[in-house]
Amino acid sequence: MMDAGEIPAGWDTAPLGRLIDIKSGFACSKKNLVPASQGVAHLRPFNVGTNGEVDLSKVYHIPPDFKENVEDYALKPGHVLFNNTNSVELVGKAALVTKPMPCTFSNHLYRLAVKKKAKGRLDSAWLTLALQRLWAMGYFAERCNRWIGQAGFNAAKLREVEIPLPPLDEQRGIVARIEALFDRIAEGRRLRVAAGEDADRLLDATVAETMSALTAERIPLMKVLSEKPRNGWSPRGNDDAKGVPVLRLGAVLGFRYDPTAVKFTKEPTREGAHYWLRPGDLLISRSNTPKLVGHAAIYNGTPTPCIYPDLLMRMRVDEKRTDPDFVVFWLRSPETRHYIGQRARGASSTMKKISQGDVREIPFPQVPLSEQHRIVEYLDGAQVQVAELKRLQAVAAAELERLGSAVLARAFRGEL
Repeated sequence: MMDAGEIPAGWDTAPLGRLIDIKSGFACSKKNLVPASQGVAHLRPFNVGTNGEVDLSKVYHIPPDFKENVEDYALKPGHVLFNNTNSVELVGKAALVTKPMPCTFSNHLYRLAVKKKAKGRLDSAWLTLALQRLWAMGYFAERCNRWIGQAGFNAAKLREVEIPLPPLDEQRGIVARIEALFDRIAEGRRLRVAAGEDADRLLDATVAETMSALTAERIPLMKVLSEKPRNGWSPRGNDDAKGVPVLRLGAVLGFRYDPTAVKFTKEPTREGAHYWLRPGDLLISRSNTPKLVGHAAIYNGTPTPCIYPDLLMRMRVDEKRTDPDFVVFWLRSPETRHYIGQRARGASSTMKKISQGDVREIPFPQVPLSEQHRIVEYLDGAQVQVAELKRLQAVAAAELERLGSAVLARAFRGEL
C-alpha cells in the first residue's frame, strides 16, 4: 500500500497472508431461501456496508441443514467480512463484526480472522480500516479480475496485500480517534439529510399556504383538460440504449420530472399511438405507495421519442384555460393530496391506485389564467430557492465524503 520510505517511524509492514486466516462462504440460490423464522441468516455482499459496518437492513435466510457443519460459518466479534466479488467499484469492501452472529455467508464473502500468532501485531479494527483505505483508494478496483458485469479479488491476491503495522497500542489509539471523528461525520450526514427534508417541507408549506388562500369555486379537473386522462403502455424493456426510451415509474417523483429514469424497448411500436409523449404533457402517477401515488410532473421533451408506461397517466391541459405548471402545483396542495388519499384503492397497504375517473373529478379552483401565472411565478421562485438549498447541501455531502477519506489518509500517514 505504501513504500517503505512512506512508513512512519516505528511502523512495520506485513503481507496479510502472515496475519490472517481466510474462510470462504458458500453459494445458495434464491430458490432455496426460507422465512427468517425457519432458517439461518446467509449474508450477501449487500450486507457489507461501504462504511466498514455490517448492514443487516436486509437479510436472506437458508435452511439450517442446507450445509454441513453450518456452525463453522458463525461470526464472532473481531472477524472481518471482505467482499471478494462484486461490481468493480464495490469489490474489496470490508466490515468489522462487533457482536456474535449465528449465521452463514455467501461465497462472495471471505471471513477474515487474525491468526493467533499475529494477535500481538494486528488489531482487527485496524485491519478493517486498512482494507477500507485500500478500497477507497481504488486499490482493489485496479487489481481485481474482471468479467462481464462483475469483478473479483481472490484469496491468493488478498494474502499478498501488504498493510502498515504500527505498534498494537498505537493501532488501537488511532482506531479510537478515527471512530470519534467518523461519529462526527455521521452526525453531519444525518443533519444534512434532515436539512434536505426540511427544504422539501418548506416548499410544501409554501404551496399549501398559497393554495389555501384560493377561495374560488371548484370545478372538476376535466373541465380544464383538452382530452381525457389516459394510461400508457409498458412494453418489455432492458438497459440497451439502442431501443426506444420508456419512462420508469420513478420519472415522476416528488412532483419533479426525471428524464434519466428510463428503460429501453425493442418491441414493435405504432406511429400515432396514444402512448407517445409530447413536450408539455402532464404525467401523474396512478399507482404507487400511498405517499407517492398522485405525484405529477410535466414531460419536458427529453428523451425523444418517448413512451410513458401503464403506471403513469397522461393528461393534456387546455392552455387557454389553465397553466400546466399551476395544475402541478395544485396537485401538490393539501386539498388535492387529501382527495387522492381518500380515493386511492388497493388490497396492498403499500401500493395504491387511482382511477381515470378519480383524476377527472379532482376539484380544481376557477382562478383566472392571469392569476394562475402570477402564482406559478411566485412558487417557481420558491422552488428555485429550495433547489439552491439542496445544491448547497449536496456540496456539503461531497465535502463530508472527502473528509472521511482525508481522515483515513492522515491516519495511515501517522498524523492522528
